[in-house]
Amino acid sequence: MALSYNEQGQMVIRISISDRTLLPGESEKITFWTKNDTGIQNSTTYVNSAVLTLPNQDIDYDEVSIGRVLRDEEGNGIGVQARAAVTITTGYSTASIKSVTEQGATYNTTDSLAGDAITLTKTETGYSGFTYQLQVINDSTNTQPVRWMTLIDNLPEPGDHFTLNQDVERNSEFKVNFQEDPNVQVWYVTSDNNRVDLTEDQFTVQYSTKTTFSSADWGSTAASPTEEGWVAQPTWDSRSIRIVMRNDSDEGVIPANATVHVSFDCQVAKPQSVEAGQIAWNSFGYRYQMVNTSFHLESAPLDVGVMIPDYPRLEKSIVDETACRLWHIKTRTSGS
Repeated sequence: MALSYNEQGQMVIRISISDRTLLPGESEKITFWTKNDTGIQNSTTYVNSAVLTLPNQDIDYDEVSIGRVLRDEEGNGIGVQARAAVTITTGYSTASIKSVTEQGATYNTTDSLAGDAITLTKTETGYSGFTYQLQVINDSTNTQPVRWMTLIDNLPEPGDHFTLNQDVERNSEFKVNFQEDPNVQVWYVTSDNNRVDLTEDQFTVQYSTKTTFSSADWGSTAASPTEEGWVAQPTWDSRSIRIVMRNDSDEGVIPANATVHVSFDCQVAKPQSVEAGQIAWNSFGYRYQMVNTSFHLESAPLDVGVMIPDYPRLEKSIVDETACRLWHIKTRTSGS
């Protein structure tokens, strides 16, 4: 085992097992403990990433069903990555979920709890559009409403990163844009399952070309989020959306035990330049303050993906009388 630090100052643990072959159907479990030894208590979400590489084994990365495949510049699989998030809070906790649904096919949906991606449908002009939905759950143990909340979502693109944990890469393989009309909707659902749509005076929607965000972009208990770099309408190069909800009265903007929902529509930015099987990953972050408190908290869910349809694969196997596979060939069609 070797310990080192990457360019972001994060500790990297490298564990090498030299004389072990991982056979089909087998698994390897490695457990270790971590702790915060900085003396600083932050209410935020920490994301841990693990990468498995098997340099001495012939791996068919097209058959990976858990985790996401990491590829080199030529598209060859070089490893499999998995992530887990831990939310640390020193006050009123919330939970969050990011989901995506294909437009015109509501059954084609997934969310950040599954950590999966939906496959888009090929159309005459490109690929089907899709709707992202952001959910923040004011935990059932909380007795206070939310005074204000800022949500920011930076759209997928190659080289992108998580919204709140900007040191954590998302590894998107193509770019996603807002649709011409993003059709932003903001509402909450009460504990007795009643939907309440927020009125225009209860929230603001803004867009930006920014993909990294400072504390001023989020706002705080003492100051509203900065307007610098944010506009009311999306432009051709908009990369992020921000929703700000605020009510400084004791009623707050979101009741106790309610779930906030935000949805908006997106599309593949350059359909002619994507490749079969590529995935774009998206997430969001949020900062909030409860009524009758003097501090803000922040958190984020894991990501969710949209995938370009992959080409069909033809497979042929020869087996003996005991059903043992003697020879196997797999061919990937051209997609024409």
